[in-house]
Amino acid sequence: MTYLPVFAAPAVSTGPKVTVTPLELRVIANFDEITGHAEATETVELRGRVSGPFCVYPGPVDTDMSRDLSIPKASLRHVANAVLDGIEAGHEDTFPDSFALDFSRQFEVSPKVPDRQFAAMANAMSSGSAASA
Repeated sequence: MTYLPVFAAPAVSTGPKVTVTPLELRVIANFDEITGHAEATETVELRGRVSGPFCVYPGPVDTDMSRDLSIPKASLRHVANAVLDGIEAGHEDTFPDSFALDFSRQFEVSPKVPDRQFAAMANAMSSGSAASA
């Protein structure tokens, strides 16, 4: 007995939505049951693929959520470009702004250093003095 994948016809896309057709598995006992044919092509189009784990560790980003924080923040555009640059360069970890880079350096020295800094920042924010943290 041989198992071969049988693909259903892909759904028609009406816009940028991507549709993935699920794989159908059937038990093929007789190769005469297989319908269709394959033709050789003269050209093959290859497209780049990105795979693997990609971790992004941004610092504060200028969004509605951080609007009331009076600390330096990276722009969304800057973070997005840094993430794409990191993926293109094949970096597994991306620290897209100066806050994140500083955090990564401190964490490499001792995971407790940024722990203590975040605790101090949280205390300062809860007391209303986030600018001094």
